[in-house]
Amino acid sequence: VEIYLDGENGQPDMNKLIYKSNLIDIGQVLQMDALDVNLPAGTYKATAYFNAVDPENMEFAGKAGAKIEITVVKTAEGAVDLNSEWWVVEEPEVVEE
Repeated sequence: VEIYLDGENGQPDMNKLIYKSNLIDIGQVLQMDALDVNLPAGTYKATAYFNAVDPENMEFAGKAGAKIEITVVKTAEGAVDLNSEWWVVEEPEVVEE
């Protein structure tokens, strides 16, 4: 999963990567993780991309994207709980590059 902040034009700013996960196994979910950058507390419009790889040869198999809105709330550990009200997905739409 890669998350980019959206620019003023509503499109993802590919220079503003705020989160990149490690490879996620089929059926695995992210419940809690920290952003890769420090952002002030607040709500941000962003685009999440989900990259798929072929598990047999680890080659890139495709990409899907969704418009999301995240609210950054810093916890004691600096992590954002991805299953709470802090991570809000509003009517995802497919994003084309």
